[in-house]
Amino acid sequence: MRKLPLGIQTFSELIANNYLYIDKTKEIENLISSGKYYLFTRPRRFGKSLLLSTLKEIFKGNKELFKTLYIYDKIEWINYPVIYIKFSSIMSLGTAEEFRLNIVKYIQTIALKFNITTTKTNILEIVAELFLELQKINNVVLLIDEYDKPIADCITNIKKAGELREVLREFYNAIKENEKYIKFCFITGILKFNKDSFFTEWKNLKDITIDTRYATLCGCTQKELEFYCKDRILKLAEKFHDTVENTKAEIKSWYNGFSWDGITTVYNPYSVFNLFDDGIYNNYWFSLNTPTFLAEKIKTEKLQISEINNLMLEFENFECFEPETFNIYSLLYQTGYITITDCDFENNICAFSYPNREVKESLLIYLLSSFSHIPLPKTRPIDAQLKNYLTNRDINNFIETLQNIFTKLPHALHIEKEEYYQIMFLIILDLMGFAIKVEKSAANNIICGVIEYKELIYIIELKYLPESKGSKNILKNEINQIKSKKYFESFLNKNKMAKYLAIAVNKTNIEYIQE
Repeated sequence: MRKLPLGIQTFSELIANNYLYIDKTKEIENLISSGKYYLFTRPRRFGKSLLLSTLKEIFKGNKELFKTLYIYDKIEWINYPVIYIKFSSIMSLGTAEEFRLNIVKYIQTIALKFNITTTKTNILEIVAELFLELQKINNVVLLIDEYDKPIADCITNIKKAGELREVLREFYNAIKENEKYIKFCFITGILKFNKDSFFTEWKNLKDITIDTRYATLCGCTQKELEFYCKDRILKLAEKFHDTVENTKAEIKSWYNGFSWDGITTVYNPYSVFNLFDDGIYNNYWFSLNTPTFLAEKIKTEKLQISEINNLMLEFENFECFEPETFNIYSLLYQTGYITITDCDFENNICAFSYPNREVKESLLIYLLSSFSHIPLPKTRPIDAQLKNYLTNRDINNFIETLQNIFTKLPHALHIEKEEYYQIMFLIILDLMGFAIKVEKSAANNIICGVIEYKELIYIIELKYLPESKGSKNILKNEINQIKSKKYFESFLNKNKMAKYLAIAVNKTNIEYIQE
């Protein structure tokens, strides 16, 4: 078995040291032969940097690196000067003018690698000089990684984001001015901004983010996984004393499901390679740096967590991400927390859901930590504890643990933000892994969760009451109302026992009754 390429994003190093490489050069050859200017976005750790590194070696004419790959005898191998720009390496935390100067310094460093000395001090002039000098060798290949990072780093600061965007627009316009010297250009990032935000003059820039031809350009398909990792799947099956088919199904449930066309699904290579390396089904998505502003946006927009598994949305309203509009669904989609499960592009309607178990668990634990102010490492044992209490009908400890979570909320939220309790309660129920159905009463202040487990059905209600006085009488009335209106009659069958649990939350305590 070839070594797993964990943390390796350089194609030449990967090939030279016999690391596993999933051959994507058929799609790459199609890219090269079909067009010239491309924009391509994917979530973190999907292999975008490795893709650019592969393109770099192809355009440098390093044919021998590809002797076992599809593209080896499919193209004419020519050495072009390659400019590789990684915006994560260009400081953008200061003012717009400082960012502009940092871009100039970065380009000066690139020029020196080609033995070009420049004295130009503005973006337009230094880009023009670099391209003019390099075209004396051959036309230029331009590869840009993390094009969106300067804006993503200040996404909640609309004023600063706007200022940096003007600098970036200046940079891309300077490149457009020299397009006659460009052989090929490929731009990657995570967030997909409206093209007019940066590429005002680039009418010929082709966005292939949801192009069905390139749906598997990054990521690992089921077929690729079974071909390249057959021995590792077998080894994992043997470790857990399971069949190969069951093992493949378990891997798929944990890590597959990402789709950009609603048809083909892929694995995030980072997660599945870590699975094979550790030999443990674990959550590796945590290490991918969830945007810190995600939870804040979910709080302000009062996103219903229970709805994420069944979203039907107009695609054009969130396909692009803008600081000014800041659509929460757009953010979730582009960062990989929801994915396309079905799409009618003609009518602009797409269905979305969590890609897999790993991503769903990551988002819920992250949100639980953010809402409750409990550090991430401590949140997972809590949800396991709660599940154990509920399945063993230990309601006293279930409520006590729930209260410990709720009391972590800042004091102001106990008074003013009932929806925080509701969202946290849904997150906790979802994390416990039960089949959950959620309804709201006519007053819109009770969350009713139906949890099915073995022979039991729990019908759980959560109500926010600023004062505890009379709370048990109120909860008793609410249970009677739920029973009389038969909201959950479809769940009550002869084979399962129904348990009612009504919970009242206030700023100091939790009261409950059960029937």
